[in-house]
Order: sequence, then C-alpha cells, then structure tokens
Amino acid sequence: MKLVHLVKYHWPDNGGGVSQSVDMAIHAFEQYRKNKPGYTQEVVCCWQQNGKPGSKGLLDNGIPVYRCKSLFTKLSTQFSAEFLRTVKNRVHEDDIVIYNFPYPLVDLAVLLGLIRGTLVVWWHCDFEIKGKFANAMFRPLVNHTLKKANKIIVSSEGNITGSETLRKYADKCAVIPFAIDQTLIEEGKNYYRSERQAQPSAPVHVLFIGRFVWYKGIDVLLKAYSELDQSKYELTLVGDGPLFDDMKKLADSLHLAHVNFTGHVSDEEKKEWIKWCDYLVLPSISKAEAFAIVQIEAMTFGKPVINTNIKSGVPYVSKDGVTGITVPLQDTEALRDAMKQLGENTALRERYSKNAIDLISGKYSMDLLDEKYGDIFAELENQKQISKAKG
Repeated sequence: MKLVHLVKYHWPDNGGGVSQSVDMAIHAFEQYRKNKPGYTQEVVCCWQQNGKPGSKGLLDNGIPVYRCKSLFTKLSTQFSAEFLRTVKNRVHEDDIVIYNFPYPLVDLAVLLGLIRGTLVVWWHCDFEIKGKFANAMFRPLVNHTLKKANKIIVSSEGNITGSETLRKYADKCAVIPFAIDQTLIEEGKNYYRSERQAQPSAPVHVLFIGRFVWYKGIDVLLKAYSELDQSKYELTLVGDGPLFDDMKKLADSLHLAHVNFTGHVSDEEKKEWIKWCDYLVLPSISKAEAFAIVQIEAMTFGKPVINTNIKSGVPYVSKDGVTGITVPLQDTEALRDAMKQLGENTALRERYSKNAIDLISGKYSMDLLDEKYGDIFAELENQKQISKAKG
C-alpha cells in the first residue's frame, strides 16, 4: 500500500499550517507502517513560482516529493498540467490519497477520474471565493469530491458545524486536532514552571504570529492597539506576506509606539518570541482560518490567547474563559478591552496559563494524533480488503 499526499505547496516553498499538517500525517503513517514491508508514502505538489521546472527530491524525513511545474496562477491557484499528469501516473487503485483541501486542480483530477485510489479529504478550511463566476465553478467540484471521498478529516468539530458545505457530509468526518511534539511539550512545561516565579513584565508584551494576509485581521489588531495606553504595552508582529508593507504603513498612519515588525523568522526565533510575550492575539476575520496552529504553539508555553468567534475550529482550540478570551469578529473595541483585561490582570493570565498547559498535554500530543490516524488507516485498509474480497 502507498499513501500519496496531494498538496498545493510544500517545503521549502511554503511552511504554513497545511505543510505542517502534511508532516504530521507523514509522521503518523511512518508509525503505522512499522513492521509492514512494502508500505510507502510520497508527496505530490507544485512549485510556488510559475515556470520553475518540476523535480523529484526527498524531504528532510526522506519521503519522496514530486514538485510540478506551474504554468500560471489565477485566483490563488497554481495551474499545472504536469501536476495532473503526475497524479495520474503516481496514484493507483491500491493507494490511499490524502487531498489537502483546497486546491481546485485536485478536485479536477477527481472529476477526470485520475485518482483511482481510496480518497481522504483533509479539510483545512472552508472556502471563500470572491466572484460569483469562480464560486459557481468551484462549488460543484467541491461537492463532487466530497461525495467521492471515503473519509474527511478536520482539525476541530467547529469546522463541521461552522460549514454549510461540510455539514452535509458529517457522517464521513473524523476530527484529528493538530499536535505538538512531546519534546516541545516538556520544554513548555519546564519553561512554565520556571516563569511562574518571574516578575510580571513591564510593559506588557503582546504578540501576533502569522502570514500578512487579509483574513488574519491584522488591521483590526493595529487599530485596537492604537486605543491602548501604549506606554504600558509593546506589540510585536511576527511573519511576512503580501500585506506586510501595507500593515507597516497603517501602523505609521496610526502613530503607534512600541510596535515591532520582525518579518520572517526561523522556528527557533518564533519560539523565543512566544516565550517573550505575555499573551498571543489572533484577530482573524474569516473561516479561511480553520484552526491556527500558532494557538497551540503559544499554549504549549502557557501563553493565554485572544482569538475571535469564527465559525471554524479557532474558538474550539483556545477556549473563552478557560485558556483565553474570544471576541467578536472585526470588533476593535472588544479586542482592545480583551487586550487591556489580560494586560492588567496578572492573576487571570496565570489561570489561563495553567489551563493551557494542562489542555495541551491532554488533547494535542503527537501520540494521540498518531493513534487517531492509525485508526483511520486501519479502517480504510480493512474496507479495501473487504471490497477486494467481494470483487
């Protein structure tokens, strides 16, 4: 049996949440295939840069990856004839395919019958397409794919209940939350124990981590921060993206003090920024934000989270009144008040911190993720054996 991961981009082009999810699935299958000779897996994706020639290589974990040449990009979609050819050549009837949704070329491959193996859809986010024509074209493709799928994976129950599309296929859905490596969980616990004795920081350190894209709501965060007493707060925004310069200009126009834009950072640098902060702010405004792995990364080190009540998995990860505060979408005043409340109430931050540490250990460990994936792989493999026996 072979497991084929289909994804729009992967390392080194894009190291966001979807790429991390693919790596977690790879890790889980490596655990599942132990003592199973002949079980393999590979990744098929596109180059992010149009015109860059395709190639076959290996990921850092030794998994083969086929990077396909893209012809052009339209509506955030890489169009690649080579991707479709590679899917046709690499996917066979005995394979299991994990389609990391959304990527319309995979939906097209399903429609054309190029994916002959068992189909699993990893539903990373609900889709929001600007333009009636594009939406009218894509939505039927999505529904066709979901009907064909043997299984649909989501990171949180909220991604099912919050999606009008996905609710119709709830019986096929399985929840597998993203996870944190056990070594990092232990590091977070040790950090939390040592920091409990430390004096509260002055000013209060506020942190945002994420790509500078429209659905992150960075403009809302900057406007909310402008209404705080900035002599008592320091805001750092970690990340890069197409709106980076626009957000710096907005910060300048608001005459903000103590604001730092770091640009892209390494994983180690990101971890240090998490340790630096008093709490994380995730001001996202769209269901395009389905989970936000950065929430559990911050909670691993006992950091409270301010998030928004998106109809997705986001408010299910850091829970209002338990590990942080959830505010309405695009509500500058509510976000300001939540930032002020956590900034002024150290006892509340400490309570949320302890709850975050406990929640990570109990719900977001790699062992639990491996177990949940293993159950799905075994179920799909059993279904294939039954189908072969009947055939």
